[in-house]
Amino acid sequence: MNLSFPEPNPTHTPPANLEAEQMLLGGLLMDSSALASMAFLNPEQFSEPLHQRIFEGVRDLHAQGVAGDVVTLRRRFEQDEELKSLGGMAYLAKLVGMATVVFNLGDYAKEIYHVANMRKLQALCQDAMDKIQSGTLAAEEIAHAVHAGASAVMGEQETMQVHSAREVTLSILEDLRTARPVQSTGMKHLDKAMGGGLYAGRSYGFAARKKVGKTMLAGTISYNLAQSGVKHLFICGEMGEREIHTRLLSRHMREYPSHFRTHAKDHAFQERVARAANEFKNSILYQDAPGLSLDDLKRFVVGAHHKHNIQGFILDYWQLVGGKAKAKSQVEHQDEVAQWIANTCRKLGIWSITMGQINQDGNTRGGEGMRLAFDQVYQIDREDVTQPVAWMEMMDTRYTAWMNIGSADMPGYDIEGFGPYFQERT
Repeated sequence: MNLSFPEPNPTHTPPANLEAEQMLLGGLLMDSSALASMAFLNPEQFSEPLHQRIFEGVRDLHAQGVAGDVVTLRRRFEQDEELKSLGGMAYLAKLVGMATVVFNLGDYAKEIYHVANMRKLQALCQDAMDKIQSGTLAAEEIAHAVHAGASAVMGEQETMQVHSAREVTLSILEDLRTARPVQSTGMKHLDKAMGGGLYAGRSYGFAARKKVGKTMLAGTISYNLAQSGVKHLFICGEMGEREIHTRLLSRHMREYPSHFRTHAKDHAFQERVARAANEFKNSILYQDAPGLSLDDLKRFVVGAHHKHNIQGFILDYWQLVGGKAKAKSQVEHQDEVAQWIANTCRKLGIWSITMGQINQDGNTRGGEGMRLAFDQVYQIDREDVTQPVAWMEMMDTRYTAWMNIGSADMPGYDIEGFGPYFQERT
């Protein structure tokens, strides 16, 4: 039984399943308590604008403890012009009449959800075709955008999955039986604080005041990972890839970075750099990213995971990720960036290291998004930046005991001039 819409132009956008929308709404108008089993469904996932408004009305009333039925919706829709064109309140009554053949509203909810995702994929493909025809972007950029968009749809699909307590318990048991991937940071005290090292699916933050050593620590860990053959992406939002890799080569060669300027014409020095290039394990992928946006970050990470099978990524640094929507505050934007990083790590099974900046009050600039979203957050401390010592304070942790690495009285790290880099004290 299908209630047709006025011709000649239906207002919905294909692909759509109007019958599923009508059957679901009819059932909810009979018993809005069924909403409890379809938290994944939102008004915008209905193809027909009128159906969006009806679903929103039922959901709002239900949230207020009021049954969303034809009677309670009357005042809300008495002046709805589109509803009038379909016969006014009689249309809602016809929807209720359809509920006599509804047995499982959840199936209709899932169908609406799936079809909404099909529309998103259709729009994604159309956007890709438009970009191909315009010829303004490289094929790789378009492919990465398509992959990132498709991955986002897949991630949304996963959010509708509901699991029983037994299923979750069995999943935990399987995780216990299977060794979870973990990579050493090359810094034994940091590994201990992390519960073993960098775990797949977890996100880690390191925050510091300016000039304290965010990029230095990022480079230290990146070098150590490279020496162990751990493939990872280094996203260079502040310093460029050449500057960062010069630091890593300096450490490898036991030279000061300044020698790459003062010894530039020295053939013996050039030969040493050439040898270092051959000796340096090719496990780091650099992404120069001045002025990167959140969309750029998504493309970089998802693309590197898909194409290069990275085990994790380093972002230097959080507050440099732009692309804020006009309707959002800077804090809301930074929250979104941090949450996307954490969600993506869990979804792709990779780890992340994100550097962040702390203001003079000791709080992370741009809000608490990093501390709320990440599994662990540390603060890098140096009482006097002219002195080559540092320590780390654990700010937040979700899965380990609290542990600081050193203190103002007994710093945990020496800062070596070659590189420079963090060297753990024994």
